[in-house]
Amino acid sequence: MQNNTAQQFNNIISVLPVAPKPLKWNHVPASALTMLRNVIQVTPKAAAISETYMNELRPYFANGGDGRIWYYDGAKWCVESDLDAETKISELIRDVGGKPTRNLVPGLQFELTRLSQRVPESASGINVANGFLQCVGQQWVLTPHHKNYGQRYQLPFDYDPQATCPLWMSFLERMQPSEEVRRYLQNFFGWVVLGHNRPHEEKFAIWLGDGANGKSVAIGVLKALVGDENAATLSLNELNGKSVELLANKLVNVGSETERTERVETAILKKLVSGEPVLATPKYRHHYTMTCNTALVFAVNDVPVIDDRSGGTWRRLMLVEWPVTLEEHERDKKLQDKLAQQELPGILNWALEGALRVLEEGLVVPTSVTASGSRLRQENNAIALFVEDAVQLHKEAVIAKGDLYKAFKLWCLSHGHKVMSEVNFGKELRRLKLDLRDAKTPAGYVDIEGYRLNSRLNAYRGLMIPAERISREIQHGDGPRLRTNNAIGQLLVAANDEMAY
Repeated sequence: MQNNTAQQFNNIISVLPVAPKPLKWNHVPASALTMLRNVIQVTPKAAAISETYMNELRPYFANGGDGRIWYYDGAKWCVESDLDAETKISELIRDVGGKPTRNLVPGLQFELTRLSQRVPESASGINVANGFLQCVGQQWVLTPHHKNYGQRYQLPFDYDPQATCPLWMSFLERMQPSEEVRRYLQNFFGWVVLGHNRPHEEKFAIWLGDGANGKSVAIGVLKALVGDENAATLSLNELNGKSVELLANKLVNVGSETERTERVETAILKKLVSGEPVLATPKYRHHYTMTCNTALVFAVNDVPVIDDRSGGTWRRLMLVEWPVTLEEHERDKKLQDKLAQQELPGILNWALEGALRVLEEGLVVPTSVTASGSRLRQENNAIALFVEDAVQLHKEAVIAKGDLYKAFKLWCLSHGHKVMSEVNFGKELRRLKLDLRDAKTPAGYVDIEGYRLNSRLNAYRGLMIPAERISREIQHGDGPRLRTNNAIGQLLVAANDEMAY
């Protein structure tokens, strides 16, 4: 052990009295602490004491690579929160007869983290309450827990190979009429419970549908299946450096509703899904990079506004629509509780069938899910939607470029879309491959605010916005009101480019 380390422990040892005292600390056997206490009584306060101190404690702690103290509880590796670690280290010093001080506690905490063993790499399998499930051929075999499996999670119930889930199967058949979607959901649940050794798919899921359509029940069952402590609950808008650490060592993130008008930032989302390093910036602790193996699923009532025109997010999206809405008299408000209390072992067996397919084929996404994602992408292309909703294409129509952009901004304000710059607006408009030509407005052109202009402005020829679409789509929005009910842009008489009224 290095001299500076020995000195730190000598400082701790020097304040320990020799009076015997009962020794205990959570998962550390009393025998180890008793031996430590005996060594302190008979050995001079020197480097040998520090070495003995660490030799006795090291087997019961581990370093997870995140600056925190980990320990094995007999079934899984657990992390001590900063507050719990400080409290228990203080108790440890008291238990061997010492007096914890402001400097001693963090010093010991740091050395335990630095010098302890690393948490073993996670073995392939599923950690359940009564053992560790491993896939052998096409079967699941239950073996006893062992710390060398490196499991950081545990499902909160026993594995029962005979368990069934008739209520769950009936629920799925009612709420998801498509057999291929039900099979996909079975694979998805299996992919989730496979844990951090699941095949890397670079996918995330959005479950979409109005209320009373079953998605909340399904989300609740998924969370109950993995256990509350193994699930995070970040929404799409909460994915940032300060909160991303909450995803560490979680089997799944089950995010809830994102406001329709909130724009989803996709930079961190794409990194998380792709398995790229992300900078975690927790408060009051060192910042570090982490990779995320957590399955991400978000349940929403409305289509979120995803700010990504590169296509990266859309390639990773699995959009599952929940199309059935139950009438009030059909709803069982206790269904989720029934499923969680009665059928979790059976639902696990159902998910294990999907897990076997995932291990063999990967997470296959059906065409209906892919098609839903394509539709969502189109809805998120604000310019395409603007053209569809408010614009009339006509080869002899002309509209000032500035007026078209102002109309687009007003439309975005009333529909919850991000307003891009005028330069990017022009580029994106061109990408739609509309039959547009550069032109000039004619003399007497009436602009978006109702003023008749004699000057000729830069314009597009090939589109305009009819008066009825201004009234419906723009003036009734939350943004500024226009001073005219006229159309924006005019039709020209082809022979002499005069305005047609």
